[in-house]
Amino acid sequence: MRILGLDVATRTGWVLLEDGKPEAYGLIELKGEAEHRDKLRKIRKEINIIVKEQKPDVIAIETVYVSTNPKVSALLNMLRGVILESIPKKIHIISVVNSSAKN
Repeated sequence: MRILGLDVATRTGWVLLEDGKPEAYGLIELKGEAEHRDKLRKIRKEINIIVKEQKPDVIAIETVYVSTNPKVSALLNMLRGVILESIPKKIHIISVVNSSAKN
């Protein structure tokens, strides 16, 4: 089974596991000064490329923690939403809850 794990942030990390072993990994970096809509377009484009190249059976995506900064929380929720929307319906999605919030 091929599982793509995503840690959503302005530096979104990803790893592809094949039968529990890392096969590929990478980082999607979004420019801090870019407008939100440009960041959303870039994350959609990059996720589409990764999914097409890596062909995961399942995508495990981290839930968004509540930040003390409302702007950060809003952007992370938008990024996660765009990622979820761009995943083909044939791929199973699992939400993973992070047990420790980052500040």
